[in-house]
Amino acid sequence: MSRWKAFATHLLLSVLALGGVLLALVWIWYPPPLFAASGVQQFVSVFVAVDIVIGPLLTLLIFNRKARHLLRFDLTCIALLQLAAFLYGLNIVRETRPVYLVAAEGRISMVTANMLDPSERELAAPAYQQDPWFRTELVAVIEPENPVEFGGRLTHTLNSGYPAQSVPRYYEPYERIAPQLLESAKPAQQLADSGDAASAEVQRFLSKHGRSMDSVVFVPFSAPDRPLCAALDSASGALIGLLDIDPKTALSDQ
Repeated sequence: MSRWKAFATHLLLSVLALGGVLLALVWIWYPPPLFAASGVQQFVSVFVAVDIVIGPLLTLLIFNRKARHLLRFDLTCIALLQLAAFLYGLNIVRETRPVYLVAAEGRISMVTANMLDPSERELAAPAYQQDPWFRTELVAVIEPENPVEFGGRLTHTLNSGYPAQSVPRYYEPYERIAPQLLESAKPAQQLADSGDAASAEVQRFLSKHGRSMDSVVFVPFSAPDRPLCAALDSASGALIGLLDIDPKTALSDQ
């Protein structure tokens, strides 16, 4: 096998492995436009660059058929280094994957696994004691009317540093907060009227989901890198999807 053939083979195997990870990121956890708004693309770029440099490029540099007694050892070391980098990257993916979309205080926020408060997890409802793996679950955090309970939540936030959206024991089914979201939601037409780019994005979204303008409302959606708009069914409050529009654009003149 020539140096370039070894490089091409190693590169192909690396691309296939990385491709599987990227497909999982986009299809399972970060459907567009969440992928771009979450900031995960910055990590992916580093992940890809490191994995390619440690693997195929090192193979290209050290490959020498005349030194067969050393070549096997060198390739084994490269493979182990690449595997270690790959597993490290997978662990970061595991820790930073979005596990919940939390509706609270008139907006929906993305919460990743490493943003969750690990304390008192056993006090959460059984459905929220274990984080989902192959889906992102939509839940609600409803502000308590009882002053004592409200004070307890505030104290926990101040002491732990975790906001209520990151505490699974406060989670409730999304359906319980949907009516409140609808009260604060704005019509999709307001988004469409905020600019040409926003209008095109709204029309694309409506066409994709087979919706009419008056059947959709929106609330702000908080993502780590930039805000989006969450589109809701105007009758039920069910989450339809996300629009790549900054909600401040539509609300700035209101």
